[in-house]
Amino acid sequence: MARLINPRVEVLVKGDTDIELFADEIGYNVFFEWTIEKHLEEEPNSCELRIFNLNEDTRTKLVAAANQSAPIEVHTTPTGVDSFSTSFVGEISDARNTEMKPGHETYLHCESQKTAHKNIYYERNFDKDTPINTIIDDMVKEIGLPKRVIDSGDETVAVINGKTYQLGSGIPSTGILLAQRFSGPAFPILKRYCYDLGLKPWINDGVLYIGSIYNSNETETILIDPSQMRRAPIETTREDDEMIEQQTVVENLNIDPLRKIRKRKSKTVKKLGTNDYSDFTAVDITIPGFDLHLVNMPSIQPDSLLTVDTDSMRSKILRVVKVNHVGESEFFDEYDTRIECDAFEESEYGVDSVTGQTPIPPV
Repeated sequence: MARLINPRVEVLVKGDTDIELFADEIGYNVFFEWTIEKHLEEEPNSCELRIFNLNEDTRTKLVAAANQSAPIEVHTTPTGVDSFSTSFVGEISDARNTEMKPGHETYLHCESQKTAHKNIYYERNFDKDTPINTIIDDMVKEIGLPKRVIDSGDETVAVINGKTYQLGSGIPSTGILLAQRFSGPAFPILKRYCYDLGLKPWINDGVLYIGSIYNSNETETILIDPSQMRRAPIETTREDDEMIEQQTVVENLNIDPLRKIRKRKSKTVKKLGTNDYSDFTAVDITIPGFDLHLVNMPSIQPDSLLTVDTDSMRSKILRVVKVNHVGESEFFDEYDTRIECDAFEESEYGVDSVTGQTPIPPV
């Protein structure tokens, strides 16, 4: 396993009075416990912090900072590295102090963005031939978050294990065939419209991303060495609720999303209010994947691409869908990154959802 080199954690709070909290030695009187969660969803990333034995002045300042939703950053040193990396950026949404015997505990709940975008109402009419990317750009502007969106015509190319993959060609710029009207909450409308194009919006660290449901936007993979794993990868399957919701579109396009395992069962049901019976097909979709338990690796984010350097995993490409950074600084016994991934074989990765392009031959 990778060796800890001078593990450190730093918490920076910016506001009327800047606060810098620091722990860099085992057994230090002030110590931290933290759990950071990030995912490919629109819900805010979160950070739960417990800080022990702060003085009264600092405890009071942190409560005041929470009342102002003060910006906060959490930095940790990756295992085996002697320099800080950013683990979390957000705002403090709650702070509470609890007296203990001996000492005190300060609890901070932090989120990566305010949720005002959920209350934005979107109402627009678009004429026939309006470009699709113009419609999506208007939705994104209305939501008002910083964005990272693949522009129309841009091609995302990744080199993985010596092979070059065409991952996508950006948001389509083709015009719509009929005039369209949108009315309702802005983000759900954007989400539904993107799904119909094989795209997915999510929010990470307060930034709105739009990328392919089928592929990562990342062009480089992070290589996981066996020495960085706390235990062997655990093979998993999970239901894909999003693709079940999109099933009608998928059937029409005749695309097998994410090379998922699709199980079909014919069922017979009684028609409501009659004695007649009819057959229908129920579709359950599951995604193969892996859970990884690693040493502290704050650079791993949702949508990151991973490869694991073992004989059984070397041919697999893993896309991160959820990551937790967990740790404590009293003894640094827990200083981990825990990941949920979708898994692909190399031969099936890199098919663009819109164009149907297959991997480019090795160059």
